[in-house]
Amino acid sequence: MRLAGSHFVLTGPMKMGPRSFIKMEIERVGGIFDPRTTKRTDYLVVSSSASKHWRTTHFGTKIERGMELIQEGHRLRFVSENALVAAISAHDNETR
Repeated sequence: MRLAGSHFVLTGPMKMGPRSFIKMEIERVGGIFDPRTTKRTDYLVVSSSASKHWRTTHFGTKIERGMELIQEGHRLRFVSENALVAAISAHDNETR
């Protein structure tokens, strides 16, 4: 996952902490936090506490918009909250 310069949108309640904290973490590693899914969105981060059926039954508006953008050919990717945590951790380990 490329952090620097990428646009991130969060959906669902995050275990990582409040959105203000996650926003600061994304920006600290060079990413851009966006409140809603748009054509600029690179990664839609899905909460680790989301239902395992979110891909087939429990869509929120951010997920629905993300799926529409993918169908239109945009390179948006759905990633788990755990993947974001791992990418930030890997970034921190590389910069030490």
